Amino acid sequence: MTKAEIEELGDLLSDMGDAPDSEVIGSYPKGYEDCDGYLRAGATSLALAANSIHGFNRSAEMEYLRDYRRLIAMYIRVAADAQWCVSDHLYRAYP
Repeated sequence: MTKAEIEELGDLLSDMGDAPDSEVIGSYPKGYEDCDGYLRAGATSLALAANSIHGFNRSAEMEYLRDYRRLIAMYIRVAADAQWCVSDHLYRAYP
């Protein structure tokens, strides 16, 4: 996922309303700062997915389940990119 895609994802999550503070993750190991966008987007999408389930439980509106499905898909994509980013750093540190 490119930096532009991460920013686009952040905008999309914010547009969904009630997006939690994207500073869910406070710090990263030294040298992994450039992976923070992936980790932050993953944490945010999971928090919003949980909110969608709570919304469905309160109202039984199908739109909450659609949001949940989209957010979980976002999380899976971002988690894969975060893993790639971290693996790339490990490879450089221990070639």
